[in-house]
Amino acid sequence: MIQLKLIVPFLVLATASISRAQDNTYILSWINRFLSSQGVYPFDPNPTQAAAMIIPLNNLQPTTLADDKYYVLFAFASYCEDSLQTWSCTYCNEIGQNVRFDYRVSKPIPNTMAYFAVDDTRKEIILTFRGSINVPNAAYDFDRELVPPTPTDTSGILVHKGFRDSTMTLYPDVVTHLTNLTTTYPTYKVKIVGQSLGGSQATMTMFLFRYTGLFINTEFSVFTYGEPRVGNLAFATYYNALNIASARVVHRADFAPHIVAQYNQSYVHHGNEVWNVNSTYTKEDCSTVIFEDPNCSNSQGPIYSFIDHIYYFDIDVVQCGFDDPIETILQFIVNLNALIPPVLRSDLILNWIRIPLKYQIILQPLLILLGK
Repeated sequence: MIQLKLIVPFLVLATASISRAQDNTYILSWINRFLSSQGVYPFDPNPTQAAAMIIPLNNLQPTTLADDKYYVLFAFASYCEDSLQTWSCTYCNEIGQNVRFDYRVSKPIPNTMAYFAVDDTRKEIILTFRGSINVPNAAYDFDRELVPPTPTDTSGILVHKGFRDSTMTLYPDVVTHLTNLTTTYPTYKVKIVGQSLGGSQATMTMFLFRYTGLFINTEFSVFTYGEPRVGNLAFATYYNALNIASARVVHRADFAPHIVAQYNQSYVHHGNEVWNVNSTYTKEDCSTVIFEDPNCSNSQGPIYSFIDHIYYFDIDVVQCGFDDPIETILQFIVNLNALIPPVLRSDLILNWIRIPLKYQIILQPLLILLGK
């Protein structure tokens, strides 16, 4: 049974993804019956106990469907790396040249990344977090322990340790640069965006801004896509009470929003869910009264799809891979040469100590420890 539990999630995800893409209800039904007989589920067998509870106070404001579709382009652009910084990626071109790339925040290890863009037409600052793309990023995804958001916090709010820690690799620099931008553009609104792990980091960042009293005079909106559950009931309650616009968009049967609760029933989603059902219909009226609407993405369980995770509003996250395959592949590698101190970066010294790519690939799993 142990071996079965190790291999079933991967087999189910692959089979279910293909079956959902083909709308093959027969195979999906067979998978569900098989899992029921084995007592093995890779994702949520049922929503968390808190899912149906009444939200004490929901101050989250709705977003527009047009904005939900617009900001996913910023989320997917975060995977384009070089062409992002010249604002020439496929998604950048679709957004338009009224937006300019401003600043990139990153850590070589564990290769977390966010970027700032500025739109002088819409009077906006857009802060976007990239999702998982390498081994250390994935290590954060699976570090599911619930911990306080800050070392000294005793409020009862608990968050996913991996999401908290990955956010904190970027947070000090994010605060510094956003302070500079909001000083330069005091009337601009701030949009925080992210997909997958990046969605969790976007939510954690917004939470920390309010929890620590930063940027209290700035108007925020948050747009996440395929965001996993970030914290416990106390966290979701606090977040739902924020006076911000918020869209937690889920595409059809995207697996990512449903992978945490199986391991800890204390996790529950914050609002407001927007369910992108298919290319022609998006359910914008998911419940804002209870924490998780059983008639929105939870209705797809317990069989979820990876393919649905990389497509949102008929836009796929892999376009940068087609535009520049080498650039995309290299993002999966944490660049160990970036750790070489600047004082040693002369051509002569670099030629002697530079780590060949093939050895960097071999060393990637060891970075799970360094990433912590």
